[in-house]
Amino acid sequence: MENNKTTSKFNILFLIIVFIFNSSFSQDAYPIYIENHNILDSAYLEIKYEVRIIRDTSKITSSYEDVQVLQIGKNISKVFSYTNYQSDSIILAYLKQNKPTYPSKSLFSTTYEVYKKYITNTIDFIDIIYYEAISYEENIPKINWQIHNDKKMIAGYSCQKATGTFRGRQYEAWFTFDIPISDGPYKFTGLPGLILEIYDTQKHYTYKCIGVKPLNPMKPITIRDWKTITKINREKHNALYKRFCDNPYALEYSKGLTIVREIDGKPVVNPQNFTIPYNPIELE
Repeated sequence: MENNKTTSKFNILFLIIVFIFNSSFSQDAYPIYIENHNILDSAYLEIKYEVRIIRDTSKITSSYEDVQVLQIGKNISKVFSYTNYQSDSIILAYLKQNKPTYPSKSLFSTTYEVYKKYITNTIDFIDIIYYEAISYEENIPKINWQIHNDKKMIAGYSCQKATGTFRGRQYEAWFTFDIPISDGPYKFTGLPGLILEIYDTQKHYTYKCIGVKPLNPMKPITIRDWKTITKINREKHNALYKRFCDNPYALEYSKGLTIVREIDGKPVVNPQNFTIPYNPIELE
């Protein structure tokens, strides 16, 4: 329990990373922090999921927690990290004031956004790596679900169990016929009802609904008006993410910035050989 509290606090309050440099710092230095958005659709339903992720498989009891939101519209749904959204808002406020130090989001936070486009049956996946926006498009994955008779209640809804395999992991999902929408967190879809809980059998990735909210009036489903965004494919994204985990401060060091990071309770200046455990949700 204490471990979960610590990681949750770490993820929500962020880690103070101090940048020291000679030139003036501005919002343009990191173009992902922008205010302008374009409206893609209108959401009539919003689902919040508590997300638990184990990055370091050698420390199975150590995890970090996130809150993700699924917005459902007529033509598009969007999944994003509410925790990451909050941190971006705070950092943007600091950058607009041109402050030399600011609270940085956790290196372990989920930075991706998933847009499922119902009409074209495709996904637009957008991620932030090294403070750059990258994206790829793919068909909505087809999962060969097996529906079972097991049932349980989640967030006040009667749910039924299904099992399936997705890109190297076996999953147990719980969906509800009470909300007949074939959607769910991350890229998960394909069941005759909304997925309210899903986890791989190793419990490395767990998504559990903590609230379903009908929206009246409806809420815009937006996408940031990116100044620049690099379009790649899924394989190149995965390779870039692996490189980031191997050297998460490469960009800062290349800019001549000084990093102060807390490691084992002590501040460390320009930590060397610092890596992030690599345990991606998609193994293939």
